[in-house]
Formats: sequence, C-alpha cells, structure tokens
Amino acid sequence: MQPVISADIVKIILEGTNLNGGQRIAAELITTTANRVIGVQAFASTGKSHMLDTAKQMIEAQGYEDAHWRPMAARLPQRELIQMGLDKCANQKSSLSII
Repeated sequence: MQPVISADIVKIILEGTNLNGGQRIAAELITTTANRVIGVQAFASTGKSHMLDTAKQMIEAQGYEDAHWRPMAARLPQRELIQMGLDKCANQKSSLSII
C-alpha cells in the first residue's frame, strides 16, 4: 500500500497547525505510513486527541472517508483491562484506522 500523503506535503500542512513538535512527528508518521492501523501511546493529557483529530482531517482531505480513532481501552471489557493492569493506567493508548 502507498502512504496516504507524501512526506513533502505533510510537512507543509503541519507547518500551518498548532501541533507541538512531538505531535507533529506523530501526525507525520501516521499520515505518511503505508500502514492502515496505527497505535499511539502517550501519557494522559499530552494532546493525543488533538493530534489524532488533525491527522484524521488531513487523511480525509485526501479522499479517505472512513478514517476514525478511539481509545483502545474502549475495545476491551473492564475485566480484561483489570487483568492487564490497565484499568487505572495513566499511560493511555489510542488507535487510528484508515479504510
């Protein structure tokens, strides 16, 4: 599979955003990879949602209609989160799918 957006175009688009350095690196990786499911791991309140919203808008502007993201914990039953020790984990994960 081809990357969603070329790296040169992504750099230009990201210059016009209010993402910080780490968010820009993550958004660039997401939008220039050939992968269609991407996981993002970072501490709580570090701007994952804002960065993912920006990446989603960039992807949808390329004609992809089904780019969506959500916290990975929402996919697992509470008992499984407890078993894995993630029920109260401050290190939160999200995923972005591009179809």
